[in-house]
Amino acid sequence: VKRNNVAIRDGRFSPDGRVIGTAGYNGIVNIWDVESGQKLNRIVAAKSGRSANCVRFVSNGSESGNEMLVGCEDRRIVQFDLRLKQQENDAFDGCSDAVLVYESHQGSVNSVVFIDEGRKFVSSSEDRSLRVWEYGIPVVIKYIAEPEMYSMPITALHPNGKVMCCQSMNNEVVSYGIRESDRFRKNVKKCFRGHLVAGYACGLSFSPDGSILASADSIGRTFLWDWKTTKLLNCIPSHDKVCIDVDWHPTIPNLLATCSWDATIKLWQ
Repeated sequence: VKRNNVAIRDGRFSPDGRVIGTAGYNGIVNIWDVESGQKLNRIVAAKSGRSANCVRFVSNGSESGNEMLVGCEDRRIVQFDLRLKQQENDAFDGCSDAVLVYESHQGSVNSVVFIDEGRKFVSSSEDRSLRVWEYGIPVVIKYIAEPEMYSMPITALHPNGKVMCCQSMNNEVVSYGIRESDRFRKNVKKCFRGHLVAGYACGLSFSPDGSILASADSIGRTFLWDWKTTKLLNCIPSHDKVCIDVDWHPTIPNLLATCSWDATIKLWQ
């Protein structure tokens, strides 16, 4: 797909893998057909001059792949239903065509991650807070902010669905228990250190079995930690410039992809 005229901030597959949603710095989310590369929908998600920072497809029930959330620089999280408009020329408007708008953050919304089998989601922001929402109800049900918290632009859900990890701008990966019994408390025993990410939204990814946590790094390295012990397993000098994201293959457990500002994508075994 080469028909984007602006830099892409984020991209995600739909749950069935048939389409890709890309969020751009111009505030527009485009929906692309994976097989043909054709643009299916165009969504003006953010207000004029603001970027669309992240896009996440709903993966719960009949809404799976049809509804999505877009986190925006204008402090909003906007919910869209792709079934409302099926033609590329019928662009969605972030104000008039939004199914719901979630507003509470006091800064740019950096990430959104679904939890509790898609019934809830957690958002992170430049306001140095985490907020928990019931999907479909634009009211915060849990507000997480502490004086020692840093901005956490990247979040990742552990495959067991019980823990969420956040890339903190003080060069740590911190974790929170997200079950009702855990009350979204920080788990001080699950803190991963050694990498440098301050000032960069470097990605996180869990291996399919959840045994290894991988993180990108601002000086081109890839870090691998043992999830159970938090010990560093490997530090790979993977790129010449910032390693901005990392992702495990969903079905091949020993295959890891990294991408960088040096314009390369690498696969590691």
